Amino acid sequence: MRPDHTEFAQASAPKRTSFLNVSIIASGGAPLYIGPGVTWTTLANSKLSGNTSGTAIYIDAESGRNSIINNVFSIKTRSRELIAIDGSTRNEITGNTFEDPVNGGIFLYRNCGEGGVIRHQRPDFNVIANNKFIYAGDGAKAKPAVWLGSRGGKQKFCFSDPQHPFGSSLSPMDFAQKNTVESNRLVGGNPQLIRSSDQSNIIRNNAAN
Repeated sequence: MRPDHTEFAQASAPKRTSFLNVSIIASGGAPLYIGPGVTWTTLANSKLSGNTSGTAIYIDAESGRNSIINNVFSIKTRSRELIAIDGSTRNEITGNTFEDPVNGGIFLYRNCGEGGVIRHQRPDFNVIANNKFIYAGDGAKAKPAVWLGSRGGKQKFCFSDPQHPFGSSLSPMDFAQKNTVESNRLVGGNPQLIRSSDQSNIIRNNAAN
């Protein structure tokens, strides 16, 4: 594991993959997994339904510049959020509709030490905008629609990665910084459903009704 691991991972991983106008019906794990180092993946104008034991979309470490645009999430999770952004940067999550995301909408964090793997990149410079979160029941009982820094270095496996002076080995914190969350609608929810752990994040023009 080297300090330039992110650059190496992105150079080795798939680029510019698009999923357009597709219907994805989940029946087990995460139906869309964007792996380490993957860049410029797009999911657009599509629908995700069914049931998953994990997340609907998992965007893994060292990846970046992926786009989730104008999709409908009617998929149900067992306990997790719909989209996990784990140590991934400069992604765009815009124009989507999330139907009753009671287990959470979009969570940004950086895993620390899971599987003994150092995560280098921080979940920063992501844009979450113009999405609609529609709650069928009491939105006050739901997990956050957007949570910037959802882990906070509290996982039991923190510091189980190799000891090096970089990445999650140096600090277990999420460092979800300089992200933008704007112009999202929380239908049946409240403003507290958007949570941020860092003052560098831009949170503006979101509406609850």
